[in-house]
Amino acid sequence: MIAKPTKQQLLKGLARYTANERPWKEAPSKWYAQLPGEKPVPLKYLYALATNTEPASVHTNEIKAVLQDLDVSIGLLEGKDEYASELLEGGEVYTRDGLAEIFGIGDATLNTGIFKPKGYRSVWLFITKQKTSDRTQYQDEFDGEVLRMEGQTAGRTDFLLTSHQNVGDELLLFYRDSKKEHPGAGFRYEGKFKYESHAGAKPARFVLSRVRPGNFKHGEKRTWELVLEALTSLGDGVGRQEVVDWIVARYPSYNTKNDVDLYMLSVNSPTRPSYPQNSKPRRTDAGSQYDRLFKVGEGPDSTYEFYNPAVHGVWEIYPDSNAGNKKKLGVRRLVDPVIAGLKAEEEAADADGTFKAGSLEDARRRVLAQIVRRRGQPAFRKALLDAYGGSCAITGCNLALILEAAHVFPYKGAHTNVVGNGILLRTDIHTLFDLRLIAIDPDTRLILVSPDLDGTDYESLRGKTIRDAAKKSHRVSLDALKWHRAQCVW
Repeated sequence: MIAKPTKQQLLKGLARYTANERPWKEAPSKWYAQLPGEKPVPLKYLYALATNTEPASVHTNEIKAVLQDLDVSIGLLEGKDEYASELLEGGEVYTRDGLAEIFGIGDATLNTGIFKPKGYRSVWLFITKQKTSDRTQYQDEFDGEVLRMEGQTAGRTDFLLTSHQNVGDELLLFYRDSKKEHPGAGFRYEGKFKYESHAGAKPARFVLSRVRPGNFKHGEKRTWELVLEALTSLGDGVGRQEVVDWIVARYPSYNTKNDVDLYMLSVNSPTRPSYPQNSKPRRTDAGSQYDRLFKVGEGPDSTYEFYNPAVHGVWEIYPDSNAGNKKKLGVRRLVDPVIAGLKAEEEAADADGTFKAGSLEDARRRVLAQIVRRRGQPAFRKALLDAYGGSCAITGCNLALILEAAHVFPYKGAHTNVVGNGILLRTDIHTLFDLRLIAIDPDTRLILVSPDLDGTDYESLRGKTIRDAAKKSHRVSLDALKWHRAQCVW
């Protein structure tokens, strides 16, 4: 056992370090020690200066063991500014293998009772009330709010509990009554706890208490919830930087690298299976709290809006051997909302009843009303006829009787009846546009045709340039075209 310095020696060592009295070449160190009211300093150098020894002659774990009874906080100076709790769900059962997969852990010490995952500001406690006979019979009691537990007999990891709040680490409890309580010898994740007190040593008796909501890094919300808060405030159709700026203005300590939560939450983002929250197959109609957004467009100009199954369809994360991620999971749309809507309307029409001769006049009126509705609001249609010179923007057809005012964003009232959200199309092209079988490239303004139309007359439209409105101010907006293109999954 190495020599144990006194508190006075440590203070002298700190003074020597502060005065740059360091006879060795200083190498980067992950571990630091911090005395009350003082700045953190490299652990090995503080010990070496306090005891007049060479840093290379002592092991970090030995230093941590001899300093654990002194009023010294010890922790990691380096590491990701991430908390494992943000990837876990309270009340869920996790096996050690499952946690290893989620967090990319290959360290065998995960099988110990107290574990610190590399790269996370977290300490994990694995507690089993009824131990098997081959395990150390630690005496642990948990009443749902307070955990009374014994530390490890060697005491080498006690400092992880006593100093976790000082160094900014969270303390997470995984608990089970017995090894057989949950499938796969899993543990129920109980959430965050905090150190209250301890007595004795080797093993020390610890008292830990549950941390209630409101103690996340940013108050009551996790980082991905801040993204949703920003979207709620800013509205649909905002970009990544707008979201980040909104969050930073209200939560200055927000780590801007967490903007990847946008991809994690977007049902159509091909990279979402790379995130632990989406590491298993599921459908977006299964009620997951992580299926919240829809991504519009590609690259830095992408925007985000809240996910609506009626508008965006049902998506799924599914096993895909060709996927480029480690989980071999892909993303695809299962249910096209347009096709689903058509089916519902067809079923309603089938149930409407049989032919009645006396209703011919009413039927004629309904047909005419449908034509008017299909053509678009009269003022809106007239504005588009003027803007496009009375010709279909895709085919050039100039027969006004069969030209219709198509909305790019679906009609949601007068505010969507603007020329920038419309395009003049021939009746059949309008139908294909609404069915998302024909689209327009937002950047090149070239006509895009779904592979489903290959072998038809419409295939010949592919790659042609649309006939834009004569005035730039009347041309269909880039954002509207991006939104429409994002709804097409081909």
